[in-house]
Amino acid sequence: MKKSILIISVFAIFLASCSVYQTYVNLSKLQFKISGVDNLVLGNVKINKQSKISDFSFGEVLQLGTLLAQNKMPITFTLNVNAKNPNNGNGYPQTDITIDSFPWELQFKKSKILSGNISSPLVVPGKGNETTIPLEISFDLLSFFNGENSEYFLDLALAISGKGKDSSELILIANPVLGTPFGKLSYPTPIKITRDQFN
Repeated sequence: MKKSILIISVFAIFLASCSVYQTYVNLSKLQFKISGVDNLVLGNVKINKQSKISDFSFGEVLQLGTLLAQNKMPITFTLNVNAKNPNNGNGYPQTDITIDSFPWELQFKKSKILSGNISSPLVVPGKGNETTIPLEISFDLLSFFNGENSEYFLDLALAISGKGKDSSELILIANPVLGTPFGKLSYPTPIKITRDQFN
């Protein structure tokens, strides 16, 4: 009887170990990229098709200059991060992955702009499709950068929009935390997320 209990216990531990291993495999397959930006507003100026400073109208430049003279430069936007779960049943059973937490840090030209997290968990289905993680971002540029001129702020805004010459300098550093039946699993090291190409 004791031998049977021991065998069952060992088998249960083995199955649990396999499940943990599979979870780690799934974790390593989850991919991310910055897919775009919505509702980008600098001051009172909506950034749409502008790709360089000369694309701004005189009135828009005047509005931004007035804000800069008042020592404020608010910017709001939604940064969309696409997550792809390739666990579609090839090699391992199709597995949905829950992102329990998504601590992130936004950087421009290797300098930290700000950091944040998602407000609630989300599920990335195991179908090979992409799920969008919308990061709602709002801050005052002058709170993070001092001594820069108006051209610098416009360059940053255009980089955020994805249309500026420095767009590739905008990156996201994240450390996703997955919710599993065995508890929370974190990436061993932070990951670098860039535009248009999955990491």
